[in-house]
Amino acid sequence: MSEIIEVIYEDGVLKPLKPLKIKGKKRLKIKIVNDDVEEFLKSMIIKKCKDIDYKKLKEAYYESF
Repeated sequence: MSEIIEVIYEDGVLKPLKPLKIKGKKRLKIKIVNDDVEEFLKSMIIKKCKDIDYKKLKEAYYESF
């Protein structure tokens, strides 16, 4: 299962902004994406097109790392 979540880095710990559906002591891999990337995606001129699934576009972008 893959999921994109938002976190805040505070006191040396990444803290999710919403509850996670993960069992305790589960080992995961985390990809760190800076907010600058989010701002870039939001500012893309392609975003003005109505027929684009932006959620899928965003997921495909993150999966490319």
